[in-house]
Amino acid sequence: MYIRVCVLFFFSPFLFSVPITHADTLDSDLDGISDFDEIHSTHTDPHNSDTDADGYLDGDELSHGFSPLQGKRKHMSDVDTDGDGLTDRFEIQFGTDLTRKDTDGDSFVDKEEIWAGYDPRTKEKKAVAKRIEVSLAKQRLTYYVNNTLLHEATVSSGKWNWPTPVGEFVIINKDPRAWSKLAGLWMPYWMGFAGGKFGIHDLPEWPGGKKEGANHLGKRVSHGCIRLGTDQAKEVYAMTPVGTKLVIAQ
Repeated sequence: MYIRVCVLFFFSPFLFSVPITHADTLDSDLDGISDFDEIHSTHTDPHNSDTDADGYLDGDELSHGFSPLQGKRKHMSDVDTDGDGLTDRFEIQFGTDLTRKDTDGDSFVDKEEIWAGYDPRTKEKKAVAKRIEVSLAKQRLTYYVNNTLLHEATVSSGKWNWPTPVGEFVIINKDPRAWSKLAGLWMPYWMGFAGGKFGIHDLPEWPGGKKEGANHLGKRVSHGCIRLGTDQAKEVYAMTPVGTKLVIAQ
């Protein structure tokens, strides 16, 4: 495969608010979350305004992006209550059960189903839509599942004289260890777009095993590709099928 040298990405926590709404507005403990949502969505105690006893109302914690279950003011984007590999933030917004690894009871962990492209909220083989967006101005990559934000990361795209193409694309091929004959480098976890001339991939790797570009987060340094950090590149590669939509904007 003839490809350009292109690189980096890391998952970063961020503050957010979780929209919790339902027609049933009964709020027995007056914590700002309805009893219905406490039972079916947040899994907090509808009769205890401070479920984790950390001194903050459950509703206040949620509105500021903190977990009402873990205490010590932990961000929902850093917490995985059920240990299924999905953050509590994502599970609440997506609609899976943040206290059960297997929401639909089909013997497949929620994260495994999403990575495989299926909806973990139903036993039916219902597909989920995945989309990657990249902002060159912000040097930021975001990953969506059914329009719900799953991950966000800082990237390194093409330098000004080797720009990353802008527009709508799809991932057309994948290679766990692509080789650039032009540059004499490996580009692990390659996901090609724009005719395969560009890709999203791990840090470039020399034949001797040395990687480069780990200090280039947020900088336009590649020859047009979008670089990712090693652990994150491996995971994004695993959950992205050929055909996934990619939107790159200035």
